[in-house]
Amino acid sequence: MNLEMINVGIIKKANIHIDGLTVIAGENDSGKSTVGKVLYSLIKADNMAKRKEQRHSSDKRDYTLKQVLSLVFDQTLFPRGTVQLWSDNKPAYEARFSKGSSIFNTTHSPFADATIIESPLIWNMTDFFSTVEKLRTEDEMFGIGFDIKYPYVSWDLYKKLSVERNYGALQNGPDVLNQIYSTINGKFEKSGGKYVFIKQENGKKISVPIFNTASGIRSLGILQILLENCQIHSRTLLIVDEPEVHLHPMWEVIYAQVLCEFVKSGVSVVVNTHSIYMVQALKKYSASFADRTHFYLTEKENERSTFIDVSHNLNQIFKKFNDPLQRLIWEE
Repeated sequence: MNLEMINVGIIKKANIHIDGLTVIAGENDSGKSTVGKVLYSLIKADNMAKRKEQRHSSDKRDYTLKQVLSLVFDQTLFPRGTVQLWSDNKPAYEARFSKGSSIFNTTHSPFADATIIESPLIWNMTDFFSTVEKLRTEDEMFGIGFDIKYPYVSWDLYKKLSVERNYGALQNGPDVLNQIYSTINGKFEKSGGKYVFIKQENGKKISVPIFNTASGIRSLGILQILLENCQIHSRTLLIVDEPEVHLHPMWEVIYAQVLCEFVKSGVSVVVNTHSIYMVQALKKYSASFADRTHFYLTEKENERSTFIDVSHNLNQIFKKFNDPLQRLIWEE
C-alpha cells in the first residue's frame, strides 16, 4: 500500500509505503503525527460509514470523515489538501479537503480497524473514561444531555484495553507475551473490574495499583492487553507515536523488538520517532522482512514538511539526531 499526501496541514508532500513496518523520523512539529492521525481517521470514518449504512441505508461518508477529523484533530479541519491510500494499484481511500469541507471516497477497505498509542497516561484516564461510558449509556437511555469533551483517540484506546475482540490471536502472540511478562517482571490483570500490575517479587505475586508503576511498565502493558484482547491482528493498522518518550534506552530496544514481532505476524505498524535507539533497534529486528520496512525522514522548509525515503541510508536520520549533541560539544 502507498499513502500519498499533498498540502495536508504542515505537510507539503509525502509518499509513504504502508505494507509492514513504516518508520517516520524527524523533529517536532514536522507532520509525523499528522500522517498517523489522517490514516486513522480515514479507516475509522470508512468503518463508521459502513455501520451507518447498514442501519440507515444511507451513504454519509463525507460527513462522517469530517466528524472523525474534527474529533481526532480537536475540531481543526484542514483548509485544503488531498490524501490517497493506494492498494492493489487502485485508491482504497481518497479524501479531498477544501475550505473546511471534505469529499471522501472508498473502493475497498484494506484495514478493519486502526489503533493509535500516544502515551501510557491512558492508564491514568481509565476511571474518567469509565464514568464517561456510564454517562453515555444513561444519555442514550434517558436523554440526560451528556456533553463532556474528551480526546477521541484516547477513548478508542481505552475501549480496546477494556474489550476483547473475536479476532484470532497472532501466531507468535504467546512468545511476545512471555517476552513482555519477563521484561516488566509481571503482568497486567483485572481485579475488581480494574487493571492492576501483578509484580513478581521474591517468588511472590504482589498487586500494585497502576498509578504506582513506572511509565515504561505501563507502555509495555498497553501492548500486553491489546494483544491479549486480540485487538492487534493482520487487519489492524497499529500507529505508535514516539514510544521512546517513556522508555529507558534498554526498553526502547525491547519495545522495538515487540513491534517487529507484530509485523512478522502480518500486522502493519507505523512508528513516529526521534530516538536513535528506536531507529537502530527497528532496523536490526526488521532485517528478516527488510523488503516490507521503510524509513522516512521529515525535512521542514518554510514551515512546510516533505518526507524523504531514507530506507537505504539511515545515516541521514542519525546525523539529523546527532546534530544537537555535536553543537553542544563544539560550542564548549
